[in-house]
Amino acid sequence: MPGSSPTVSIGLPVYNGEAFVAAAIDSLLAQDHADLELVISDNASTDRTPMICEDYARRDPRVRFSRNDTNIGPNRNFLRVLELSSGEHFMWASHDDVWAPDYVKLLLAGFAAGDSVALSAGRTVYMTEEGEPSTVPSASAPPEHVESAPEVTRLLLQQHATSWFYGLFRRTVAIELMELLRDVPVWGGDLMILLRLCLRYPVVGDDRAIIHKRLRTHTSHQPKTPREWVRWQRTFAAGMLREVASARLPLPEATAVLGHLVPFLRKILFRKGAKGTALMWLRAAYQLGQGRDHA
Repeated sequence: MPGSSPTVSIGLPVYNGEAFVAAAIDSLLAQDHADLELVISDNASTDRTPMICEDYARRDPRVRFSRNDTNIGPNRNFLRVLELSSGEHFMWASHDDVWAPDYVKLLLAGFAAGDSVALSAGRTVYMTEEGEPSTVPSASAPPEHVESAPEVTRLLLQQHATSWFYGLFRRTVAIELMELLRDVPVWGGDLMILLRLCLRYPVVGDDRAIIHKRLRTHTSHQPKTPREWVRWQRTFAAGMLREVASARLPLPEATAVLGHLVPFLRKILFRKGAKGTALMWLRAAYQLGQGRDHA
C-alpha cells in the first residue's frame, strides 16, 4: 500500500552477481506473502548486475535499487540494505540462492510463538554451483517451539547451520545486531551473530520453509595464507567465547553451551589435524617474522 511500510523487508546485497541474481530476485518476488519490499544494494559491480537489478526495479514497485559509488565492503553493504528498509520484519538474502514460494509466509508465522522471538529460520537444502542437487546433507531449521539456549546452540553448531542467518528477523533485533555486524570477520561472522541470537533471544523455525543454498567453488573471503588462517582462527575463537561470556547465562546453561562450543571450536581450529595445524602455525610465525605472506 503506497505510503505504508510492508510487513517484510528483504535486503539483497550484491557484487558482480550477474550469473545468479535474476534467479534470486524471481524467487523472492514469487513469494506467497506479497506484502514485502525487496531492497537491493549493488556494491559497485563491474558486470551487468546493476542493469539486471534496475530492470526489475522498473517493472515491479516492490523493488528498490541502490548502487554504491565505490565498493564499501560486504559487511557495510549488508548493513546498507537494512538501513534502506522499512518493514517490521527483515530478511537478508544472498544473490545466488533460491527460496521456496512459501518461505517468507511460513517464517512470518513463527513469530506467533511469542513477542520476544527474534529470528524465525527455515531448512537449508544445498545445491551445486550449477543448481543441481548436492550430496551435502541439509541443515534443519531451529526448533518449532522456543527451547533453551543450550539446545538451540547445540543444533546450530552441530549442523554448522549458518543459513539460519538468512531467516526472518524482528527488525528491532536486526538493528541491535548492526554494531556486531560491522566488526565480525566476513568469513564466519554469520555464525558469531547467530550464536549471539541463540544465547540471548528465543529463536524458532519451520522445516517446511526451504532455502536452496548454492555451494560456490570459490569463496573470495576465505583465508588463504597460513598467516591469514591463524589470524582468523584467533579472531573467530575469541569472538565465539566472548559471546558466551557476555550473554550472562545461568552457570548451568553457560556450562552446557560450552560443552557444545568447545568441541566445535576444536574441530574448526584443528581441521587439518594436530600435526597439520601445528605446521600451519609455524608457517604463519615464519611469515610474520619475514613480514610477507606466501600462498
